[in-house]
Amino acid sequence: MSKPNEKLLRSMVESVAGEYAALLEYRNRLEADCNKLKEFIDNQIQQIHQLNDDFIKLRQEYGQRNDNYGAPKSYYN
Repeated sequence: MSKPNEKLLRSMVESVAGEYAALLEYRNRLEADCNKLKEFIDNQIQQIHQLNDDFIKLRQEYGQRNDNYGAPKSYYN
């Protein structure tokens, strides 16, 4: 087996370095996209919790108003 050609080795190293740089850039873009998606999902979860809290408050207020008018309590629970 003969020694590898220096030019061939250099071109192979440069090729691998180029592939590494491209993969690193792709990874960074994916991480950024994932972070944006995670932030979006977290915001959606926060909105759902807020809507649920608002719904519970409205249901309680509605039940209290109707309790004042003599409606049966089991109707609202």
